[in-house]
Amino acid sequence: MFESQSVLDPESPGGMKWIGYQVGLRHESNGQSGPASRSINTLYFRPGFAFGRLDGWNLVLAPRLSLRISDLSNNPNIEDYRGNVELFAVIGRNDGAALSLISRLGRDGDKGSLQLDFTYPVKFDRMFDFATYVLFQYWNGYGESLRDYNVDTTAYRFGFSLVR
Repeated sequence: MFESQSVLDPESPGGMKWIGYQVGLRHESNGQSGPASRSINTLYFRPGFAFGRLDGWNLVLAPRLSLRISDLSNNPNIEDYRGNVELFAVIGRNDGAALSLISRLGRDGDKGSLQLDFTYPVKFDRMFDFATYVLFQYWNGYGESLRDYNVDTTAYRFGFSLVR
């Protein structure tokens, strides 16, 4: 993955800031073999923008444009459900609560998915020396798994996360 970032000054006033871009190759697989095997390779580009202050409340927007570069014979119409555009947005404080959204729209606009994550930092000073977060997650839509990408699912999850 190639990445470019501009240095952000936490003392600067709010407003829009360019935070960089990512270009990468993404491989997804369900880890199975034979007829149950599913995999896909994607080339992507993701620019990033921040609004607000880094030491306070901020909004980050990072759309991702994807191009499937692998054989789609075992997922022939996955782009109808996952599409080629994803929007990632997060609003919150770096040292506090954050709400993130990942939304994908299917190729024809009638399918897609929505994922909402609420995270809150938890400090375990005696056990860990890194950030840990309580995570509440909501998922609705198509394409969560490669095997059942054309099945509309809804899920609620709770747990801990090491990243947000």
